Amino acid sequence: SATPGDNWLDYIPVFIANGFYKNKTQFKARHVVYDSYSKFPKVKKYLEEDRLEALRDSLIVEMPLDRLTTRHEIYKIMDYDRDLFRRVIRDRWNPYTDEPIKNVAELYRLMRRVVNEDESRVWEIERLVQKHKRLIIFYNFNYELEILRNLGLSCRIAEWNGHKHEPVPEDDTWVYLVQYTAGAEGWNCVTTNAMVFYSLPY
Repeated sequence: SATPGDNWLDYIPVFIANGFYKNKTQFKARHVVYDSYSKFPKVKKYLEEDRLEALRDSLIVEMPLDRLTTRHEIYKIMDYDRDLFRRVIRDRWNPYTDEPIKNVAELYRLMRRVVNEDESRVWEIERLVQKHKRLIIFYNFNYELEILRNLGLSCRIAEWNGHKHEPVPEDDTWVYLVQYTAGAEGWNCVTTNAMVFYSLPY
C-alpha cells in the first residue's frame, strides 16, 4: 500500500491487515500515551517502539532504484557581516527597524537575515548562473526573493511562490525562483540538472 510512515499511527491499518492487532483501540492501548494537559488528542510518546520497529521491518519491502545519473552535492560556506551580526547578538538591536529586539524569535530571525543577505551569496548566484544556463533557486523569505529578483540577470526569471505560479520557462537560459513551502509538492523539472538552495529551510 502507499501508506505514509511519518509516525506510528500511520502504520495502524497495515498492522491490523497483517493480524498484529485486532483493531485501532488495541494498538493505542498498548503503544500510545496521550498528553493529559492538551485540549485535543496529542501523542506524548509511544511505548514498546522496539516491537513496532520489528513489525514495520517485517512488512517493508526494499525497493532499490538504479539511477543512470550521479548526484553531485556541493556545499559552499558563505561569508556574512560579522559586525552587524555582533550588533544583533550582543546589543540585541534590530538594524532594520532601528529598535530593540523584543524576543528570542525575533533575535533568531534577524540572525538568519544578516547571514542570508550577505553579498557573497549574490556573487555566488551570479557565478552559478554563468556556469549553468538553467537554474532552479530555492529560497525561504520575501527579502531573499527581492534580492534574487534584483540580481540584474539578462536571462528570463520565473517564480513559484504564494504570489505567482509561473510555469518553468522554455527559453535557452533561465532562472526559476521557488519558495520552499510553495514548491514542496512532488514536481519534476527535466529541463535542468542544477539546483541552488539559497538559504537553509530550517
